[in-house]
Amino acid sequence: MVIGATVCYGLSTHIIKSHLHSLSSVQVTTLAFTFIGPWAGVYLFSGDFIEVMQTHPKAWASLGYTAILAIIGSAICVITFNKLIKMTGALFATSCTYIIPIVAILWGVLDNEVITSHHISGFLIILGGVYLVNKRQ
Repeated sequence: MVIGATVCYGLSTHIIKSHLHSLSSVQVTTLAFTFIGPWAGVYLFSGDFIEVMQTHPKAWASLGYTAILAIIGSAICVITFNKLIKMTGALFATSCTYIIPIVAILWGVLDNEVITSHHISGFLIILGGVYLVNKRQ
């Protein structure tokens, strides 16, 4: 699954840079979410979503937080990522993805989570890999 996701990520970036360069970042993002939306809706309503929304006392608050995460954490970030691909190129834009562990550790610290040596080691390995890949010869 991880290898498949990596291949799809690279393919997506290549397609955006090579074939969708005439579309704006918002248009590319809208196109992507238009294809994802119906499948996500089928998956959502094939379970007990409606029953949970009607019976669970915190369901609406949870749905609201999920909507905030979807809008800020997905839509705006994908628009920014697509714009970055167009401005700089696919290699640089995908390298910026490695900033995610930094943000994750910062959120963990702000949320008073315990950050272990395993987290820091993984973080350093990722940054070391990014440095090696992007190092000028």
